[in-house]
Amino acid sequence: MKLEIDHDTFKNKCASKGLLMSGLFNKNCFKPEAFLLLGEEVTDDIIGDSGFGEKGMALELIEEKLSTDFVDPKRIAEIQVIQCEKFDLSRLLVLCDEINVAYRSECVLSVGMLLRAIMDYVPPIFGFASFNELAHNYKDGGRSHGKLFKNLQNSFRNTADGYLHTQARKKDSIPLMKQVDYQSELDILLSEVVRILK
Repeated sequence: MKLEIDHDTFKNKCASKGLLMSGLFNKNCFKPEAFLLLGEEVTDDIIGDSGFGEKGMALELIEEKLSTDFVDPKRIAEIQVIQCEKFDLSRLLVLCDEINVAYRSECVLSVGMLLRAIMDYVPPIFGFASFNELAHNYKDGGRSHGKLFKNLQNSFRNTADGYLHTQARKKDSIPLMKQVDYQSELDILLSEVVRILK
């Protein structure tokens, strides 16, 4: 039996029964037992009778789809524990979380826009006013870091500008995920954020 209920009604019902808990980024999330309000337990159907430590076939397929993140969860965890009075990193954490959601959902335009937002967000942490200034003047990581940041600035920024500013045309093409394949560059950028603020 499928129960039709909107999110807010379900959330309020769970709150009244004590079935909400604090989750990632201090957002409320539902305790597992809350979902029993929606219908029957189907965990055994998905996992089957696999022994402890084994994975059922359906679960393996789900994990394969969800295992790829644009920003490594370990890097996000490093940022989460930073205690810095000068910068509130909550927006950066949300951007990282949202870029992972967009990447797993194969939302190319969203990934590109969020990557650009991260590029626009971090320069003050490095002591610069813009990412262009950061890319061309950052010396702490040696020449290799500078080259990676210049690649983001000179190559990716143009791609992101196209995503953000292209108007309706008679014919258009939808970008593929390869156009936003700047995971390594972003990871190095974020690793430097962690190093500077630790």
